[in-house]
Amino acid sequence: MTIAIIGAGNVGMALAKGLLASGEAVYFGVPEPGKYAAAVAALGSAARIGTVGEAIAAAQVAILAVPFDAARQVAESVPNWGGRILVDATNPLSPGLKGLSVGTTDSGAERIARWAHGARVVKAFNTTGAENLANPRFPAAPCSCRWRATTPLRARRPSRWPRGWASMPSMPAHWPPPDTWSHSR
Repeated sequence: MTIAIIGAGNVGMALAKGLLASGEAVYFGVPEPGKYAAAVAALGSAARIGTVGEAIAAAQVAILAVPFDAARQVAESVPNWGGRILVDATNPLSPGLKGLSVGTTDSGAERIARWAHGARVVKAFNTTGAENLANPRFPAAPCSCRWRATTPLRARRPSRWPRGWASMPSMPAHWPPPDTWSHSR
């Protein structure tokens, strides 16, 4: 399966390296593909780059790894996500990292779920830094990232994750069909 990664910054690159090491193909979607072409080419033949629309169209699963201020434009750029999984790795931070730009009665993932019509939004990869996603090994245990679905994802949890990543249902080593995923409670 090809996984779209929207954004080629620190988080997008770290997630791509983990997916590629697990044998998955990634398709980066960015506004200016030429700007990141060399960096993506250095990742190997299983990594491609194109526009945001091209990457989303080529994948069943998309990971949103952009600043929160860009999330709405990306989410609304697809008229109907058609049940695709959209993994939200954003954090709604205010300029200068002085707090959250979303109040206490709403969340960034809830907003993205409203903007991304027809997407099944999963919140993941935002509770640790890109440096931990890139190297998820610690002396006592591997990095663990919790996730939460804003809409129910049915059936069972995938049983295998990329090496070194624990408790990451949205990043199994062998992706089952998205309609078989479950959600945490």
